Amino acid sequence: MPKRETLDSSSLFVEFNNLICEDTLKMELGSIVLLCGFSEVGKSFLALKTCANALNDGLKAFFWSIEDNKKALQARIKNIQSFYPFEAKELEFSTDLPELNTALTPSNNLAKELGTLSDCNLIVLDTFSAFFSRFGFKDQNNQNDVQDFFNTLTNIATSNNQAILLLHHLDKKGESIIGSSVIRNVPRIIYELDFAKGENKDTTTYRIVRVEKDSNNINENEREKSIKILANSNIDENLLKKEQNLSSTELVEQVKEQSDTELASMYNNGYITMHENRGVFYLSSKKLADTALYKDFVKNNRMIEFKMEHKDSGSVYAVNLKNDLLTQTHRGIIDALFLYVKDNVDSATIKKYQDEFWDMEILLEPYKFLKNYLGKNPSNYRWLKEKFEEISRFSYDLTYIQHIDGKEIKKTERDRDILYFDSIEKIAKDNGRVVAMFKLTIRKEYIRRLNTESTLSYDRTLAKTLINLKSLVVQDLIRFLSSFPNNSNIQLSFKEFCKIKAYADYKDKAIISKQKQELIAAKDELIKFGINVYGKNSPLKDYDDKFLHNKFADSNDLIFKFSGSENIKRFIKKVDPMNKLNIKANRFVSNSLFDEDDLK
Repeated sequence: MPKRETLDSSSLFVEFNNLICEDTLKMELGSIVLLCGFSEVGKSFLALKTCANALNDGLKAFFWSIEDNKKALQARIKNIQSFYPFEAKELEFSTDLPELNTALTPSNNLAKELGTLSDCNLIVLDTFSAFFSRFGFKDQNNQNDVQDFFNTLTNIATSNNQAILLLHHLDKKGESIIGSSVIRNVPRIIYELDFAKGENKDTTTYRIVRVEKDSNNINENEREKSIKILANSNIDENLLKKEQNLSSTELVEQVKEQSDTELASMYNNGYITMHENRGVFYLSSKKLADTALYKDFVKNNRMIEFKMEHKDSGSVYAVNLKNDLLTQTHRGIIDALFLYVKDNVDSATIKKYQDEFWDMEILLEPYKFLKNYLGKNPSNYRWLKEKFEEISRFSYDLTYIQHIDGKEIKKTERDRDILYFDSIEKIAKDNGRVVAMFKLTIRKEYIRRLNTESTLSYDRTLAKTLINLKSLVVQDLIRFLSSFPNNSNIQLSFKEFCKIKAYADYKDKAIISKQKQELIAAKDELIKFGINVYGKNSPLKDYDDKFLHNKFADSNDLIFKFSGSENIKRFIKKVDPMNKLNIKANRFVSNSLFDEDDLK
């Protein structure tokens, strides 16, 4: 039965979970790709750089050329490594001729040889003509012969979930692909490599890559781009041109070098409110839809309240989550968004928005955001779009009740939200590239809260470490404890933390036990934030206190000791009710909103 969809139910983006090599030649696993160009334009250099791109993405690549000698190929690999860092020793290649069995057909020989490369994610064949004739296919202008060749490649690519990149020549005029029309019809993507107008191999190390065919539109209507394919010390290219055409990998390294020690904050403020880190805002479970809590949330008109109350003082801090439930993953995306804002919006503009309490409209490029800020495969458009839509729907009410001089003082703030996901737009950049952009609006109310409430920020290194952590409970613990002052000498048990964060309300005991092991496994990450972990099965590390390690060595519960980090900056506002948790008498747990009996 076909899946029924409407314009409302379907995404504007096709979800591609199998894209590779975004920096160079974007391809789908399980497909055939053609790179064509006239002789000596640099197809082999670009194909080798594409292999390097695959290696940097954690994939395995194989480059097979039967027209070049080994020495020439090694020289090209070293040339590419000189400007595009990658582990050259991991790049597998061959200049050997294929071994043919005369008893087999050309198609069977081709399948046999490529079958030995089934462990590779990317296979480059340089060139189509050389392999076509070497395997015994007769005439590349004959439709049946060429169809047999491509049928074999397609079966291999599909069966092994590989991308097979074929290099091929244009005719002498540089106007059309040599050979049968099948060569153009079968590949899902065809790229053409050329020089920019007025350039040649003696004047530039850059080339223009044009998208001649893109069946699934994985390039999102981007029709051409400039790319560096080799290094040549004899060519003195304009510096501006180089800066404009940096690959995303090179750009990330440049930003990293400039900004690693900077605090990733809004102008003179943090980018996370203390409420969000202390309270039950961002849950630490990946499968909320299966929980009883989520079912209660839906039954209760998509609302659920978490309340913390001190039995002696009667103080209450309550948060009512509405419309959607968010997790630590959503908070990581918000953190990454503020890093993106810091990198792409000048500080004077940020300050203006904060001073005037304006909505801040952001145009975000999903490809770069996913790869450079979230450390994820750039193909996860639909996933990112869904997360932003969930954040957009989310809002909450916040209630404080305090008893001062016998009087109850109650303050409620309703319908707090963070951002809106507005639309997807096509934007033409200065270099002529047309790219898809997410249009987001950071709500003025949230910008106001960042200016008026107690907030915190992490430096870039810690922020990226936190965002890229795989364990949601580790993220939750870090965000909670880092909201307290450095050197506050906080000692917290895992049992206490589970009570504070209401884990029993939406996690079963098996999940909680598993996440306990995740915290032990993350000791080396936690210490970067000033958090030591002690207890049974927690190994002694050089940075641990030996006395505390021995003291809690037989404890079935985990004990967290928080000393803090100088790379976390806090911006405390005295009028913020959250500071009632920070004063000396009410700093934490037993003397604050929580009673010891509540935590048993």
